[in-house]
Amino acid sequence: MRFAMRKIQFRILLALSFAFSPIAALAGDRPLTEPVLENDFPFVRGATELQVFAGPFFHVKPTGNPRPRTDFVQGGVRYGWMLSSPGRDGFLRGNFEFLLEAFGAGIVQGPGNFLAGADMMLRYNFVQRRARLIPYIHILGGGLYNDLYKTRTQGLLDTPLEWYLGGDLGLRYRITGNVFLNLEVGYRHISNAESGDQNLGLNSIGSTVGASWFF
Repeated sequence: MRFAMRKIQFRILLALSFAFSPIAALAGDRPLTEPVLENDFPFVRGATELQVFAGPFFHVKPTGNPRPRTDFVQGGVRYGWMLSSPGRDGFLRGNFEFLLEAFGAGIVQGPGNFLAGADMMLRYNFVQRRARLIPYIHILGGGLYNDLYKTRTQGLLDTPLEWYLGGDLGLRYRITGNVFLNLEVGYRHISNAESGDQNLGLNSIGSTVGASWFF
């Protein structure tokens, strides 16, 4: 009789352990049936991105400044590498991404005809699980060549090679698992860092639209 009771108790404990094992797993750091890396693709370490974009930028010209207004339309391509994968849940959940950018721009108002250059970018993607909208922010730095400097009376850029700095706030919309549409608003600063006779520089704000493909 005592042996039979112990056998029944053992079976009850065994059944309870199987019943509560999924609950214990869900209470841990990661869900039992929801691998983080699988659901977060393509925002995982090692994934790569090809992005194209285009949009206008408008000269931020202080009131009373005699320098000519200079606006341009820019287009380019970016290639990025995911440096990390998203971690724990929360508002700031996301990952870091490093990108290289090549761009060209046509001057649509003001002296000169074109700007062309390249830069490096560091981006943070705000990645929530299964989200179709992915906000991001990035900063960039590089250099460019221009023909604006040839018009000596413009007083903005003084040398053919100039530094190129800026940052953007962006929003991605997921079309499929690895294809996104992008919208960005941002700031650009172009100057020679005191390497020429004048260094007033060109400050612009603008927006771009584009698309991304992940691999």
